[in-house]
Amino acid sequence: AALAAADVLVEAEGGWVARPRKQKSPHEVQVCFNAIDYKEKGGFVRSITASDKAWVPQLREQMLQLQARAKSLTREQTEAALSRLRDEFVNKAAASERARIMKERKCGLFAPRQLSPELACIVGENEMAFTAVTKVVWKYIRDRGLYTGRVITPDQPLALVTQAGPFDMLELGRFLQRHLGELQPQPPPPAPLQA
Repeated sequence: AALAAADVLVEAEGGWVARPRKQKSPHEVQVCFNAIDYKEKGGFVRSITASDKAWVPQLREQMLQLQARAKSLTREQTEAALSRLRDEFVNKAAASERARIMKERKCGLFAPRQLSPELACIVGENEMAFTAVTKVVWKYIRDRGLYTGRVITPDQPLALVTQAGPFDMLELGRFLQRHLGELQPQPPPPAPLQA
């Protein structure tokens, strides 16, 4: 069943059930964990909020794995594992939010940069963000079949940007950074002439 943004996944006898809850954000989904502490003959319910619906299957899977292990864990160990899982998803949400803000402000990795003539020849533009340049160069490499596993064997235009011989794919970013410069400030337009 499809989840609405305001659903809470709760475990019931027939499996996980989505129930409406008070909506915090249009993208948040809360996933609940129900554990029984067999040693203390008690149980508890905890929830973790996934700030992106795309993370719900991953979070649900990890919580089901933890629930299967919870029978052999104490309540403190189970709560500690839940806390680590919650921290993981909170950090993931914070990183995603920081990236979104950086994209909007066009700063950091998303700031437009001046490209060298060699790199501009491959990319087709003179100004681009590092992330966009990386995507375009990888498309160039894939389209021309310049890689075998992790090894990239550059053709003539790519060799001007990287190195002449084969290199590991993880070195590509280092080579691209050398061909990115700061944007040259545009001179202000001339003031209109006074008659």
